[in-house]
Amino acid sequence: MFSRNKRDEWTQVDGQPDRAVFLTHVGGGGMEAEITVSRLRSFGIPAILKTPGEGLAGKVILGRSGFGDDVYVPESQLADALALISDDDFDETDGEDA
Repeated sequence: MFSRNKRDEWTQVDGQPDRAVFLTHVGGGGMEAEITVSRLRSFGIPAILKTPGEGLAGKVILGRSGFGDDVYVPESQLADALALISDDDFDETDGEDA
């Protein structure tokens, strides 16, 4: 009842799901990738994570990949997604004096 199908959220073009395109690679322990995806989704941009290469084995065994994750978004929303992740307000120094 409460589960949402990710396909329902994905952008449609001419009645078909929009093509997923690579947005960025996010390294680290997975939290940064989840934050990036959450930020995109909060602005109405659906996003998915894919674990590149052999990182999937680490994700299965350890719960996270040592190789990081790739973030994909709909092609029609790539420009907006790039603007969001390159926004000066979206960094670790938010609220700190540089």
